[in-house]
Amino acid sequence: MSSQYDVSGQPVDLGPDQFAKKMDEDHTVVLDVRTPEEYSAAHLKDAVLLNIADPAFPDQIDTLDRGAPYLVYCRSGSRSWTAGRYMIQLGFTEVYNLEDGIISWTGAVEQGAVEQGDAPKSGQVTPGPTEGSAGRHDR
Repeated sequence: MSSQYDVSGQPVDLGPDQFAKKMDEDHTVVLDVRTPEEYSAAHLKDAVLLNIADPAFPDQIDTLDRGAPYLVYCRSGSRSWTAGRYMIQLGFTEVYNLEDGIISWTGAVEQGAVEQGDAPKSGQVTPGPTEGSAGRHDR
């Protein structure tokens, strides 16, 4: 399988419709790199919260499977693009960015804080526990 980033090592930008189609694919992990407060206000279904501003972010990213496909988003696409580029530099091979972020999203969103102990189903990728955040992505 070829790497899913452009020749300059950047994540592939997807519009909301393309991003939604990728979300429906098996084994896809959706990462929300915003703050817990932003996540609580509105997040995509089954998104895993990994706050890019948290000092533990690099350690959390390091625990993820580098071969899995990742869909990364934030409010406007900037933080998620930065996170995606960082992931590619670490050797992740399939990283997509929601171009223009969740503010461009026209699909359904969920509300509410992440609950501690919320675990993925067997075989799913999840970061290690962090203060105030945990998440799942069931496919």
